Amino acid sequence: MTEKGETELVITGLQTDYCMDASIKSAFEHGFHVIVPSGTHTTIDNAFMTGEESYHYYNDFMWNRRYADCLDSDEVINTMKHLPAH
Repeated sequence: MTEKGETELVITGLQTDYCMDASIKSAFEHGFHVIVPSGTHTTIDNAFMTGEESYHYYNDFMWNRRYADCLDSDEVINTMKHLPAH
């Protein structure tokens, strides 16, 4: 929790298997509830998996219900619309 009381983070960006993974795990370790909207990160092929396989590996297996809630983007937007303004 920050000094302003934030407890949730929505994380999006590039590269799934690098900065996204590090940011999500770091936020989790610092006590944040992390939300990753579907389709909001990407990566390139590596020696082991295609970019699409990496996306699904992290989004569906590695992060979801472990370090973050990986949710449908529309669900995240609807949830955010109903949050109180700070």
